[in-house]
Amino acid sequence: MKFNYWQDFEEGKIYHIYNRAVSNELLFRNDEDYVSFLNKFNKYFGNYFSVFAYCLIPNHFHILVQVKSLSEILFSLKNESSKASELLKSQKSNINSFLIDQLRRFFSSISLSYNNKYQRRGPLLSPRSKRVLVNGENKLIYLISYIHHNPIHHGLCSDYSTWKYSSYKAYCNDLNSKIAKKEILDWIGGIEIFEEIHFMFRIDYFDNMNLD
Repeated sequence: MKFNYWQDFEEGKIYHIYNRAVSNELLFRNDEDYVSFLNKFNKYFGNYFSVFAYCLIPNHFHILVQVKSLSEILFSLKNESSKASELLKSQKSNINSFLIDQLRRFFSSISLSYNNKYQRRGPLLSPRSKRVLVNGENKLIYLISYIHHNPIHHGLCSDYSTWKYSSYKAYCNDLNSKIAKKEILDWIGGIEIFEEIHFMFRIDYFDNMNLD
């Protein structure tokens, strides 16, 4: 049976979201592009997702999120004025429709800024961002490590802890962060176990997990 890479968003569920630039285009050319992407993601989703992990590399990204509760989302919608948000507030739509529209607006903003900056035309990202429901604790642990190891997987570095554009470093310091690290560390059993899981990780541990 064909795997569904575009599963519906539901409150409280965890999803692996990923996408890549079209053709041989780069999604991120310099530090400013990485920072702009993260700032825009927080603008469009900071009130609606808890982010457990992310990694940005030159031509694609991975983000692991949990959809917040409907009550939290509705409370935050006072800051939204989109048609999709109005439909959700009036109970004429659902969380999935609203978040898909946020993804559309987010990617449109990314592409517009990028094209203006680099004087290019046309789409920047693949038309449909993949979003896969994460079922089970083992898969969640695997995905956090997989995402942080992604730069090694693509030959960009030899040590995942040195990559600037992932959430790994946020877990390993005491600074405030937009990453929902306390929830993950409390669940795993602390930073020592978190670090050990990453150290023992192998990129081919689950070769049938339908990941890019």
